[in-house]
This record gives sequence, structure tokens and C-alpha cells, in this order.
Amino acid sequence: MNFGSLGFRVLVPLMLAGLVSAQNITSIVTSVRDPVSLNGATGIAISGDFAYVTAEYDDGITILNIADPGNPTLVGNIADPQLNGAAGIAISGDHAFVSSYFAGLTVIDIADPSNPTITSSLYNSTLLNGAFDVKVVGDYAYVSATYSHCFAVVDISDVSALRIEGWIQDQTVLTWVKGMEVVGDYAYLAAHESDRLAVINITDPRNPAVAGFVQSHLLEGAEDVVVVGNFAYVSAKRWGSTPGITVVNIADPSNLTIESAIFDSDLFCGIAGISVAGSHVYTASSCNQITVVDITTPTSPSIYSNITGYSDHRKIAIAGDLAFVTAGEDDGLAVVSINNPSNLSIASFYSDFANGFLESPEFIAVSGDYAYITGEAGSLAVFDISNPTSPRLHGVVRDAEKLDGAEGLAIAGNYAYVAANDYDGLVAVDISNPSNPTIAGFLQDDDQFDGATDVAIAGHYAFVTSYDEDRVTVVDISDPSNLTVVSFLKDNSLDGAEQIVIVGDYAYVSAYREDSLTVINIADPRNLTIAGTIKDDRLDGVRGLQIVGDYAFMACYREHGMASINIADPSNMSIAHFLRDDDHLDDARQLQVLGNYAYVSTNDHDGLAVVDISDPFNLTVVEFTESLRYFQGSRGIAIVGGHALIVAHDTDMLTVVSILTTTTTTTMVTVTATTETATTETATTETATTETATTETVMTLTTTSTKTTTETRTATWQTATATATTSATTVAAESLDISHAVQFGGWAPQACAAIFAFLNLCL
Repeated sequence: MNFGSLGFRVLVPLMLAGLVSAQNITSIVTSVRDPVSLNGATGIAISGDFAYVTAEYDDGITILNIADPGNPTLVGNIADPQLNGAAGIAISGDHAFVSSYFAGLTVIDIADPSNPTITSSLYNSTLLNGAFDVKVVGDYAYVSATYSHCFAVVDISDVSALRIEGWIQDQTVLTWVKGMEVVGDYAYLAAHESDRLAVINITDPRNPAVAGFVQSHLLEGAEDVVVVGNFAYVSAKRWGSTPGITVVNIADPSNLTIESAIFDSDLFCGIAGISVAGSHVYTASSCNQITVVDITTPTSPSIYSNITGYSDHRKIAIAGDLAFVTAGEDDGLAVVSINNPSNLSIASFYSDFANGFLESPEFIAVSGDYAYITGEAGSLAVFDISNPTSPRLHGVVRDAEKLDGAEGLAIAGNYAYVAANDYDGLVAVDISNPSNPTIAGFLQDDDQFDGATDVAIAGHYAFVTSYDEDRVTVVDISDPSNLTVVSFLKDNSLDGAEQIVIVGDYAYVSAYREDSLTVINIADPRNLTIAGTIKDDRLDGVRGLQIVGDYAFMACYREHGMASINIADPSNMSIAHFLRDDDHLDDARQLQVLGNYAYVSTNDHDGLAVVDISDPFNLTVVEFTESLRYFQGSRGIAIVGGHALIVAHDTDMLTVVSILTTTTTTTMVTVTATTETATTETATTETATTETATTETVMTLTTTSTKTTTETRTATWQTATATATTSATTVAAESLDISHAVQFGGWAPQACAAIFAFLNLCL
């Protein structure tokens, strides 16, 4: 069975001189970010009709209108690298003060809650590393810094110019300090690793001093603290023993004494946040419990009631007869009615998943005027990209079960087919109405699809890779509502099967754990056979894969590089070139090819690398852009005309990058290149005429070789366009306005390469 050519072969002229203009190749046009940043919801502050929630993993805060507690609504959001690891939050007037694990203290102007903006930030790697909690009193913000074992006093009288006024850094008393409370002239701090409650005299902000502390096994894993009168109530996780609340008499700060304690391994499991209202203490624990403790008699606290809430409760704030509880793993905020403390009830739950649309995006596919993006948390979003410079959300389908771990996808007709990694299945989504995508069918099998990673379509068959089952499974999709397994191929060469690309009668599969590329003959979908495999340590952790003519280009995650593989003979494949670049291809993840360039997403360096592939035997990085703002955890890439669309997993963002075309003169040259086996090959062009290649064309390299003492490589580049001209279109664009952008190349080294190629000079 021949499925036909799924990507026509187009030959492009070999362009060395003038290949890259003096301009950069890429420039950011726009970006779309999920407006709900509640991934790893942690801190919570209430002010008027608004709840302000920090998100540790989204590096931001989300502002919700809670005037109707039963129906919180999104008002505003801000996410920024200056909020990296956002944790604690305090409100004072028109400003929110946010403590972030990796960014110190940041001031956000919230005068207009629908448009919060950063006013200033303060970071000190010695004193504010691991900034966890923040309290504001008057002109001072008090910050506990976990990793610095530090308590810092910050002058905020001028919110645009923060400065540290005083501090105490003590690795014995304040070891891994976490939650705190400020009352009068004292700050009370829970020291997680030193099992202490410490009291700091803050009468003189320039010279805070330890007034006293108490250490006890009853304070093991101290997490948070609230103060009521002469008593401090400390939540203690007590790793390896029963967690609970310890009551400390603080009447004399220099002589703290433990008054009582109450423990419960079920209700206080992973206890974290603690708050107080009247004669009751309310606790939030990571094992989904919200518990009320009666403290009418501090020497004899008792459990009053509890309710099971959501996953990984972190902080709790009380306003009136409502408790607001963050849920880190469920990425949301629970509103709990405490009008009757003996009978708690959930009023509402506002979650990132239910209200967002780019939930940990993984892959992107384009069909017509629409881009389809899978969300690892369980979603498929549809964007209208008829104007690529202004993408608009068109529709979204969410299913926390069937789309759990959604990764690879393929579009065929009116359906999007999604490989769901955690669901271990294939899901067919009806996209005939892009504004209302719906699940039409699904197929789940822990064996066939265990760790499903990608899917490719040929005819009425879907080919699904299984990471954990080392196989490719063929599914009949002729009836999307009734998907059926036709056959499968399981082989060690497919260990960690990652990505699949189909061209003609062959499926090409990258295998992350096997460090290999395997070619499968799919002419008969019911009888798959392996046509060839290449395994090499340089392909360590291979993920992204693109086929261009006789070459496969692969992103090698663990080898921090990119490989070009000659696949002209699937039974005898060879590596044409491997490019390792720890600085610019670190954790290379996905790639797309346009013309003479491969665009590679890099996970660790949060960037986009541009690699010149005009000579597959000499891959060269010509540009790299690193940006936490746009590319943090960059994943899938799709190319539409003169634009690359890139999704960022960690920031729930879609970014559009311009790769506009300009016309430059093409020079046809003869090149002598050295291969990795030190065998010299001679590349010549088949024709002396130049032709027109558009950015839409796919590049193909045809190779012939004659083996003597050297090998002669003849590289022929042509075009599929009907009209020959004296110029060729190559990729170039305006400069990228990002401080961390680094450009390589330019006209000079490219021209030198053309002139002196016979000397084997490297770009």
C-alpha cells in the first residue's frame, strides 16, 4: 500500500554567499498567555472584593473578584520572571508585595486590578534567596527567606526604590525559616529545619534582634504561625511522626514555653497554612484536608470539624465568614463557607484548568487558519491564526481524564487526534466547529498506548507511539467514534518512542531511551516491518524529528545537540553531522524546518536556536534567543508562512516569531567538506542557474557517492517553482528585542565560507 507523498520533494539551490543577511533571522511579533496563572497556587491575600493568589510555577499572581463567593471571576493577571517562584503576598494600599523563591521581593501596582503592573523589585542572593513569606506594616515589609536562613526588613516608603534596612541571618535559629506573623514590636517565625519558633524584636528596623526561641520535637517541621493574644499557634509537619498544631506561650518573648499540642496523622497530614478567626484556628493540609481547631482553651485545643477539599492545600486566609484556601496541585482557589464552623461547606472552586486555555502546552499543529495546541493538564485549544500576528483563542475542549497528559497531535479532515500520555490512549476530537471542539471518540489501553507520546496520520490510519511500551500501534480511524486497533510493532529499538513522522511508505520514529532512529515500512498497515535502525550515543535522548528529502534532522535532548542523518537507504543510515552546543542547544526538544534553517526549541535554556542546515554535513548555529518571558520550558513549534509559532510549557504561552523573507543574491559554489569520518567529499551543483525558492518550500538533498580513496558527494539543490530568476529567497528578519538575544553569523562569515569553502573553513 502506498499512501503517496505526504510532503512533496523540492530541491533548493545551494546558497552559501549571502545566505544570512546582516539582520537577525528572527524577531518576536506577539505572544498570547493563558490569563489564569494558578499553576502551583500558593499564597493568598484578601482585600475588599478581591482575592490575590500567587502561583509558584506560573511565576505570577491572579486577581479574582470574590464579591459573589459562589462564582469568583477573573479580573487580572500578571506573570513575569521577576515573580519567579511566587510564594507569599501582602496587600498595602494600591500595592501588592510578593515574595518569590528565586526573585526576592516584588512590588505590583494593583490600583487597576484588571491591569496589574510591576513597580519595582529587590533581589539579594545572600539575604533573600528563597523568599517565602512577607508581611507589611507601615513603611516596612518583613520577609522570611528560606534558603538564606534570614529575616529581612525592607524599607518600602518609596515603592519604586526598595532597600534592605536590616536583617538577621542565623543558620542555627532560623534554619529554613518559613511562615511568620508580625504583631506589635515582634515578628514570630517558624523555622522548618531547626524545629523552632523564633521571636525577633523589630523595634529598631535597622537592627532586628532575636528576643527568644523555643526548640522542641513538637515543632518538628515548623511551617506557619498565627498569634492570638499571648499564644502562638504553629503548624508542624513533623516528618516521620504525627503532624499537628503546637501552642506556644509568648507572654514573655525571652522565655517561650510550649503550652500544649494536638496531632492527627489524617487531618493534619502535610499541614501547611494556618489562620485564625474568633476562637477557632483553621488549617490547610496538602492531603486535601481543611480542619477547624477549637482554641477556646489554649491549653487544651480540640478538633472541631473538617472537610475534604482539594489537592495540596498550601495557604489559607479568612475574610468574614469565608475561608480562601489555595490548592497547589489542583492549581486553584477554594472558597469555603465557615459561617458555621462545625459544618464547613465548599462555596466554589476556581481552577486554572477549568478557566484557562493553555494548560502546560506541549505540541502545536496547524491546519488552515487554525492552530491546535495540546495542554498536558488535559486540554486542546484552538486558535484562529488567519492573522498570525494576532492569534485569537477560538475554542477549547477540556477533559482531565481522557486528555490527561496530552502531547502529540495530528490533524486529518474534521478531526484532531491526540496522544494522551497519562491516559494511555488516543483521543479523536471533532473540530468541524473550531469554536466548539468536542471529543468524538477515544481508545484507551494500558498496554498498547502506555505513555502515548505522538501520532501521525496516513490514509485512514493513525500511527501512535508508546514511550513505555516500546511500540507503534496502528489504529483504524475511518470511524472516529469507533477507533479500533489494527496492528502494532514492538521492538527494543523503539524504547522510549518519542516522535513519529510519516513520508510515503515509511514511518520514522525517534526513541528517547534507545538513542535511535527507526524506519518502519508501513506499506501494509496490518503488517509493519522494520526497514532499518540507527543507534548512536550522539542521539542520546533524541526527541524532535523532521524529514527533509534524504535527511532526517533530530533534536538530541540529553546530548544538547542536533543531528542530520542520511536516510536515503533506510537499511544503511548514517550520521552526516552531529552538532553539540551546550550553550545554545541545551536540552534541545523540538524542531521545525523552513528552507535552509531548522528552528529548535531548547528546554533548559528557555530559548529558540536557529540552525543553518543548507549543508547537512556542516550544521551551524546562526542565532540563539534566550527568554524566560517568552520561551520558558519551550516545547512545540509550527511554521506558518513567515512565522514560527512556539508554545512554552512553563508559562502557558504561545509566542509568534517572525521569520520574514528578504531577497538576497545567490552564489553557486563548489564546496569541499570534511565528514566526521575524516573522509573528504566534494559537493558540486547540478546546474549553474539560480531559481526562486519560497519560504513555503521543503528542502531536499539528493546524494550520490563514489568510493575510492575519497568519497565524492554531489549535492544538488533545485526548486519546484516554474519560473527561474536570478535571485533566491532566503530567511531573514528584523532584530529581536530581547536583552539575552545572541546573534551569530551575518554576511561576513557566510561570504567567507563561500569564497574559502575549499579550505574547509567553518562558519
